[in-house]
Amino acid sequence: MDGQQLRCLAHEVDDEHRESMKGISDELGETFFGRDAVVHAEHRRGFLQRIGTIGALGALGAVVIGARPLGAADAAPPSAPTADDVSLLAWAQSLELAAVAAYGIAIDSKKLDAATGAVAALFQDHHRQHAAAMGALAGKQSVGTANQAVVDAVAPSFTKASSAREVLKAAYDLENIAAATYLSALGVLTGTNGAAAVASIQPIEARHATVLGQVLELNVGELVGAFDLYDRKALDPAKFPIAGK
Repeated sequence: MDGQQLRCLAHEVDDEHRESMKGISDELGETFFGRDAVVHAEHRRGFLQRIGTIGALGALGAVVIGARPLGAADAAPPSAPTADDVSLLAWAQSLELAAVAAYGIAIDSKKLDAATGAVAALFQDHHRQHAAAMGALAGKQSVGTANQAVVDAVAPSFTKASSAREVLKAAYDLENIAAATYLSALGVLTGTNGAAAVASIQPIEARHATVLGQVLELNVGELVGAFDLYDRKALDPAKFPIAGK
C-alpha cells in the first residue's frame, strides 16, 4: 500500500470518527459535555439504530464480561448510566488512555515512516478523544490515567518490535482488543447514554484494526478471523483493574 492510499483510508476513518464524536456530543448534550444539547434528526435516527444494535447484541449473549439477554417483559432501560455502568465507563477511559500510551511507544520508536507515523498519531488522538468521552460519562469516578495493567500487557509488543511491521502488528492487535472489549461492554451496560456512546466508538476502533490490517497486507481470511476471535480478545475489567480501585 502506498502513502496516498493510506492517507485516503486514514481520512475516511477520521471522518467517521468525527461524525461519531459529534453524535455522542449531540446525544448527551450539556448533561455530560457542558454544551448545548442540539440533536439533529439524523443523529436521533443514528441513536435509535445504535440502540437497536445494542439490543440485538445483548440477545446474542455472546460477550465475555457476563451479559444476559433482555427479556420481553423487562422494563425500558434508563438513559443515565447506572452505578455499575459508571464503573465500567471509568475503566473504559483507562483502557483508552492505555492505548494512547501504547501509540506513544510506537511513535517514539522511530521505526515508522512518515505515512504510518501520521496514521499512528491520528489513531492515538482518536483514542484520546474516546477517553475524554468515557471520562465525561464516568463523571467523578473518572481517573484520567492509563490502566497500568493493560499497558504492562500490551507494551512489550511495541517495545520489543524490531521493525515497522512488528510495530504495526502490535497496533493491529491492540485495536482488535479494544474493539472486542467494547463489543463485550455493550452486553453489560444498562443505561442507554453509555451504551450509545460505546456503540459509536466500537466501530471506529474496529476500523483502526482494518486499516492497519490492510497496511500489513493481511488477507480477507485473516481479517475476518480476527473478528471470529473477538470474544477471546476482550479484556475483563476484573483482571485488569484500575490502579487503586
